[in-house]
Amino acid sequence: MQGEVVSVTCIKHNEEIYTENVLRVEQVLSGNNAPKEVTILTRGGEMDGISQFQSHGFSLRIGDKGFFFLKEYSSDWGVNYHQVYAGQQGFYKKRHDGFMTSLNSSMNSYPSFNSFCKNFGFAYNGNRV
Repeated sequence: MQGEVVSVTCIKHNEEIYTENVLRVEQVLSGNNAPKEVTILTRGGEMDGISQFQSHGFSLRIGDKGFFFLKEYSSDWGVNYHQVYAGQQGFYKKRHDGFMTSLNSSMNSYPSFNSFCKNFGFAYNGNRV
């Protein structure tokens, strides 16, 4: 799904810090009935002066825009979230320079939205996204 991170809040559970990242959904590339917002849980963050991060994890920031490959996740404390599939590889940050839109992850780059859709087998009708 395509969206923008609109808020981040750190929480603590069993001495571990997590971040709840609220994503405003702009478009769904697969599936139906998308909610207006989803909450993505990432490990790590900063709370009460303590920082925790995973060496191969990643974090999101307010204003991050792009395409997220998500999977549903039920936390140990009984709250349902989403997680980015394959960690940082499942987030393609959208960059627009006023002329072209490119999409980049930690592993791949696509010079256009059309090439991104073609690679993943999504229909692209030529409308600007």
